[in-house]
Amino acid sequence: MSSDGGAKSTSVLTYDMGALGSLKYQQDSGALGIGVIDDLTPTADEEVWNGLNADEHADGSEDLNGRVSGGVTGFGYTYSNDMLTVYAGYSPKSDSDSTADGSNGTGTLQSSQSIAVKVTPMDGLTVFAGTGEVGNSNGLKQDDHDTYGATYAWGPVTVGFQHSEIDDGTTSTTADQETDAMSIAFAVNENLSISYGERDTEREGQTLEQEVKGYSVGYSMGGITIKAHSNEAKNIKQTANRNSEHTEIAVSFAF
Repeated sequence: MSSDGGAKSTSVLTYDMGALGSLKYQQDSGALGIGVIDDLTPTADEEVWNGLNADEHADGSEDLNGRVSGGVTGFGYTYSNDMLTVYAGYSPKSDSDSTADGSNGTGTLQSSQSIAVKVTPMDGLTVFAGTGEVGNSNGLKQDDHDTYGATYAWGPVTVGFQHSEIDDGTTSTTADQETDAMSIAFAVNENLSISYGERDTEREGQTLEQEVKGYSVGYSMGGITIKAHSNEAKNIKQTANRNSEHTEIAVSFAF
């Protein structure tokens, strides 16, 4: 939803080049480049931040910070083989794209470009990393976005860790952010999975951490799938007593 209350339309055009990968253009739909791997920690349902940043303010900005982004409108390229997947993204200069911290704001005035890779060097292990420059509406600058992490699956248990950094492109460093995320998912049986995750964000010059955590569960039987999650955040944007909670249950049927 844009800050003026008008709804956005989305569109995606994809050109499949076979062994050379795929190229797409998208408008306000999904993520590009580094944004594809903004959070790969394992979960049985949604990410621990889901539903906690839905409270938009008058200027269009959202609450949670710390997630890397490559924009949502522009060109994306994906190449994949047995062990490697590469995501490259380019979001042109715009007055209605995502802000540097990945939320919908007053608009980036500079273009964004980023690249991310996922590698599976052995069974169960996935390692990933990404880097990019994302347009900042403050003074036509660009912010540096970097992230890296890994997930490992051993039997019914999957664990993951991810570290992200956003360096503000202006002369001030008070907006620099560092985020550490971890989660564990457990497949109880072939039908039931549960997970728990945490995500903490520090901001330069702030004494408080933004603390996010959440539980998820997924259950499927035949054509019925039930998923639920309960997430909460404390000290949103490193502000004392600024908290949020979100609980969601979804049921789907396949005929």
